[in-house]
Amino acid sequence: MKYLLILALLLSGCALHPRLPYTPVEKAMLISAIGGQVGDYVSTERGLSRGCVEGNPLMANPGVMIGAKLFLGGAVYLVSNAADTHTTRKVWLGLMSIIGWGTTWHNENLNCGGN
Repeated sequence: MKYLLILALLLSGCALHPRLPYTPVEKAMLISAIGGQVGDYVSTERGLSRGCVEGNPLMANPGVMIGAKLFLGGAVYLVSNAADTHTTRKVWLGLMSIIGWGTTWHNENLNCGGN
């Protein structure tokens, strides 16, 4: 049991730095990054209802897709929360926003089944 406690203390070493507070811009970027994941899910479901086919066979299962989106949303928050500079946080959140909203835009602009 004491080895588990030692292991837990060693693995949590990165959590000992003071947490960098979010600026208002970073809060908006966090909402945008998570919103991009929601938009990707919704636009994928809309595309599937129009006759499109999911390109990633793993994501063809709705349960897997929801789980992946929840995991990615949590990862966006955790990684941005662990950032040691505001620049690092903004770069990470900016990339995640671009990926999420870019995928949403792509899904919404597909013409599948003539609809």
